[in-house]
Amino acid sequence: MSMRLKFEMAIISFSVVISFVGYGSEVDSFTNRYQNLVTLRDDIDVINDQINYYIDLALEKSNTQSSSQCLDVKGVVENARKFLGAHWRSQTGAGYYKENNLYRWLKYDGPISRNYTGVKNSVYRDFTIFESPSLAGVSMFHDTMGALLKHGNIIVGSDKYTHFFNRGKKYWKNYYGLGKESRMIRSEKQRERYMLDMGNYSEESLFGSKSTGVASFGDLAANFQGMRFWNKFAGTGADIVTGIVPSPYIQCQANKWVQIERVDMRDWVNASWDEALNCSKYKNAIMANKVKKRIDQLKRNDPTRLYECPVDMLKIWSTKQVFGRFYEELVNVAPYDFIPESKQSWKEPNYKDYMDKEDQKLLESHHNLGNVVNDNYDPDDDEIEDD
Repeated sequence: MSMRLKFEMAIISFSVVISFVGYGSEVDSFTNRYQNLVTLRDDIDVINDQINYYIDLALEKSNTQSSSQCLDVKGVVENARKFLGAHWRSQTGAGYYKENNLYRWLKYDGPISRNYTGVKNSVYRDFTIFESPSLAGVSMFHDTMGALLKHGNIIVGSDKYTHFFNRGKKYWKNYYGLGKESRMIRSEKQRERYMLDMGNYSEESLFGSKSTGVASFGDLAANFQGMRFWNKFAGTGADIVTGIVPSPYIQCQANKWVQIERVDMRDWVNASWDEALNCSKYKNAIMANKVKKRIDQLKRNDPTRLYECPVDMLKIWSTKQVFGRFYEELVNVAPYDFIPESKQSWKEPNYKDYMDKEDQKLLESHHNLGNVVNDNYDPDDDEIEDD
């Protein structure tokens, strides 16, 4: 067996694993789009109720973990994240989070209106197992496509909530210097760049295009909004876009955490989460052309409607007001864009490259630099996240 074939088989094997535990998921916002906009209910109020229920459970758990004083807010965030984000426990059924997890509730169990477009009926159906191990390979045993939900007049994949709560938490830790590595980056601008680069890497690595063949800007937008959500949840600091410190969702009162404001996902979901409005990139030109072929077929079958991304340019342009200077980082309006091979990298961004030169030198002589550079860092926050 050649080295190249061994390498490709290793990618396929890894993709099978991550897809079965909740990663490598995609949605098709094009096929049956206009039928879904008519037939699906907008159940965002029901979803809001469930999210606030899980937050209540997280606060209850947090308050039992520390009776004499409020549990550190980062611990509360992690408790909430386990209820709200997808992780291996929600897939394997290992314990409590199998039945109490928003990922499963949205995709399978919750009493909400949803629809599915399976891989074999989707615009991705022509991908080969070597192009998309997750979609073309795993789907032979277990369809990895997410559920489609209607929010207002957009279609959102259930996977966007996973990105919002899971990857959004990583963005939050990286930007505010609360992570094991980001705490060592003194400059806020450099932490911002590190956060965005890590997000781009996640979409172009084995957890994104190298597994599914698709690099989703909708995922990046959900990640970013999730970072802003967790900042408001915890009351960490100024919002990255507005520069204003938001009033938190939770507060420590009489040594107990209480929720003082309900979460309403209308504050966070927007057109950028709809992949027919915020265009994805593909692993290569061949895969982009395969998607184009299927979308052209949709247009021929229904010539009075728009199917090429973005199906509504004004709607996606409206998100400039949401993202400000980050709009071009998070939104793509090129319908069949692909990632040039020269820009595809297996190398994860290294936090050291974002540090000041003086801090890099200090790192070499001080193994505990993080506690020197960033007073916000808590060593107990170095948990291994399973997202």
